[in-house]
Amino acid sequence: QVRKATMMRGDVGVDKNGRHVIYTVLMGAPAVLSVVDVATGDVVANHPLPDTSGAWGVLVSTDGTVYLGAYNQGYLYRFDPKTEELKNLGHPFKTNDTVLYPPVATADGKVYGGSYPSGHAYEYDPQKEAFRDLGDMTTVTAKERWIRVTVHDPKTNKLYFGIGNQPQLVEYDLDNGQKRDLLPPKYKDITSVYDLNVEGGRLFCRKESHNPFEYFVLNAETGEEVMLTNADTGETTNVFLNASRGLSPKSPIANKMYYSALDRHMYEYNLDNNSFKKLDANVQGPITGYSWVKLNDPAWPGHTLVGTVGNSGQMYKFGPETGKAEVTPIEYEGQPVNIHDIESGPDGRIYTGGYLAGNMGIFDPATSKIEHMHGSGQTEGLVFVGNKLYMGVYPNARIYEYDTDKPWNPGSVWNMDDPQPRNPQQIFSLQDNPDIAGFTNQDRPFGMAGSEDMGSLFAGTVPKNGMLGGALAVWDVKERGEPEVHWNIVPDQSIVALAYKDGMVYGGSSVYGGMGVTPKAKEAELFVWDVAKREKVFSVVPAPGKPAICQLHVGPDGNIWGLAGGVVFVFDPAKRGIIYSKDEFPSVASRYRDGSLITGKDGNVYGTLANKLFRIDADTKKLTVLATGAEKVAQDKQGRLYTYGSPITEMHQIELPELVGTADKE
Repeated sequence: QVRKATMMRGDVGVDKNGRHVIYTVLMGAPAVLSVVDVATGDVVANHPLPDTSGAWGVLVSTDGTVYLGAYNQGYLYRFDPKTEELKNLGHPFKTNDTVLYPPVATADGKVYGGSYPSGHAYEYDPQKEAFRDLGDMTTVTAKERWIRVTVHDPKTNKLYFGIGNQPQLVEYDLDNGQKRDLLPPKYKDITSVYDLNVEGGRLFCRKESHNPFEYFVLNAETGEEVMLTNADTGETTNVFLNASRGLSPKSPIANKMYYSALDRHMYEYNLDNNSFKKLDANVQGPITGYSWVKLNDPAWPGHTLVGTVGNSGQMYKFGPETGKAEVTPIEYEGQPVNIHDIESGPDGRIYTGGYLAGNMGIFDPATSKIEHMHGSGQTEGLVFVGNKLYMGVYPNARIYEYDTDKPWNPGSVWNMDDPQPRNPQQIFSLQDNPDIAGFTNQDRPFGMAGSEDMGSLFAGTVPKNGMLGGALAVWDVKERGEPEVHWNIVPDQSIVALAYKDGMVYGGSSVYGGMGVTPKAKEAELFVWDVAKREKVFSVVPAPGKPAICQLHVGPDGNIWGLAGGVVFVFDPAKRGIIYSKDEFPSVASRYRDGSLITGKDGNVYGTLANKLFRIDADTKKLTVLATGAEKVAQDKQGRLYTYGSPITEMHQIELPELVGTADKE
């Protein structure tokens, strides 16, 4: 249903024919190692990566071997350019961590990296073909934690790890195993050290924080902060802005490093005097991979900086001798993307959003055709208000509006001068709100509901990693403008499920915040929000002991039906009380987005939970499991059901006589 060519990182090496090539991993099911000829921009090879969906880390080692640090299964892969053998080296740890983040190689070919959620670091020795667990690099062992990035200083033989969610910058001495945390106390309120470089005895650190593009620089020996000079203004500062994944390696011809900022232009960092300045060279996006290459091309004399730019993996070249930059679009083949959400539209079509890569698929039951829509992000929630589809997109809790009556045109970073209006277009973001004291940055808009009569859109969110306290946004779809934002209305809880009826929004909370933070609350609440009064007027715990209410639905009886863990409950809005509750799936432990509920054309409730599709008799409440391998459910105008889950890239259509027959009679 959903396809996209998306990648996180890229690196440059040499293939068996002696060509300079870019190695990058396309997200998919399975992921694909793609090889691009630097000279032509052609994709010359694709190698499927079985058992994984993508790779945060792409590393050409010092011996030319390519290593891929994968996620969802946490495997390390090795690709030999000479033999084109791709091998799964397995898990570095007995804990079977699910994510390996960008690694680094030393001069002897050993590879070092870190993981999530244990926060352990590993060594891979290609001579012994063996892993070594270097241990937990974090100080907190009871929570989710991750080593976002690993770098190595060959002059001191020390590793440096950027760590979250309890932020640390850990130095690890490979000669004696000693470690210390260099992160200054003033930065202990960030979520993590997200990107990292070490060069000239200095550490270049990207903060995962309120401003995710801020870098600071430390003296690697003393841990003291280095003051910087903005060469364009002459101002002294302690931070600089960099939208790219780290900085380039030091130039072979000057004591300088390079990066691209938010304005898409290249900048240089002068290591001689710790200054930075903007260059007249546009690379059209944030850089995701850097390599210095000598090209056999008179247009690119000397050493050229080559790599990938943006998550679409386009190729850039930058020549410091000429000051010229060039971006080459690469025609990657879109890979199958896991379905993350599903919604039926008023036009009778079925809409699916993709994970992690994003994009959308639209299935027309009348023709059985699929449209692959490119350019949208990872949707956490979908809802229609009239003919407009509203998409809650991660990260930064961005809300997009797609007018289904108009052509799809999300725009492109490669054509910023496109005169056509963007569709879908971002209407607001809940990442920041300086007007609300204590507001935590929001990230995941799971809860989505709307009212066509009232002309309102409602969005509920989960904050960023390491934070608690969700937000409820109310947006006028007719008057537009800025949303009305209410934060932390269920103290220290996220808002992950919403339903609307008769001027009231019904919300379901989760005690969990962003990943890696310990909840303060013990059980989830169902709350009632009066839209006109702009306040919470009622709350109740519908399923004692359950940490999350992940689904709410206005049922055929006019009551609010919900799922909390494995509990199915019914809330009477008039009496404001729970009138039915039964733990149908006791083993389910909900967090954010488990389950779904809809009303079938036969007047019963259909839903998914615990990977099962079920029907609940609206009168007797008897639950009947209809199928397995089901994540969420939607319904077309003929009464056919749609679900996904086995495999997650494919959507299934289910015809039940009682549903389709009812629709036909109508």
